[in-house]
Amino acid sequence: MAWNTETFGENAPKTWAEFWDTEAFPGRRALRANAQDSLEIALLSDGVAPDEVYDVLSSEGGLDRAIARLAELKPDVAIWWTSGAQSTQILADGEVDLVVAWNGRAAAAKEQGPADYTFKGSIVGTDCLAVPAGSENVEDAMRLIAGMTTAEREAKLTDYILYGPMNEGAYETGLIPEDRLPLLATAPENAGTSVYSDPSWWVENGEAAQIAFDEMINR
Repeated sequence: MAWNTETFGENAPKTWAEFWDTEAFPGRRALRANAQDSLEIALLSDGVAPDEVYDVLSSEGGLDRAIARLAELKPDVAIWWTSGAQSTQILADGEVDLVVAWNGRAAAAKEQGPADYTFKGSIVGTDCLAVPAGSENVEDAMRLIAGMTTAEREAKLTDYILYGPMNEGAYETGLIPEDRLPLLATAPENAGTSVYSDPSWWVENGEAAQIAFDEMINR
């Protein structure tokens, strides 16, 4: 969650429930035009605990609950953004007062203009390194992956990009500067309230979720 500091000063919303509270925190909102991440924060705003989000989404009526919660906020959503660059620009330019953004983009907006952000209630997405079945050099490829993901290398990666290492040992190396830690999503002080995106749920339910989401936006 990121916001315009000129709009809110020191009284910015710090939870998704407050993001949804348009009376206490009036202003133009921007959300990503995608079901993924949006459903999770909708349930967080509705009081679901981070470790129960996917249990609720998997339950009968869980998806409908998330979509209904997004529909409540829809009248106050000025922009449904479609690229990370757009999410940065609309906040830096003052087009919106509150935005859901990737943390690297939120950090860029903070550098460009009157903006700030919080990791509280963030959704942590993950990627993976894989070796295709039938590859000729599987053992060498696996050694390469192992070498790329050592604690030391993942720690040094944070010198170049603000996406947190998944190898938790990186935080024990002493290679990440103290002033860098608050900027990383997976740092111990930031990850406690996060929801880790569940790829299995999205593989099974992603198409239906996106259809319901698109129908909500276009109603």
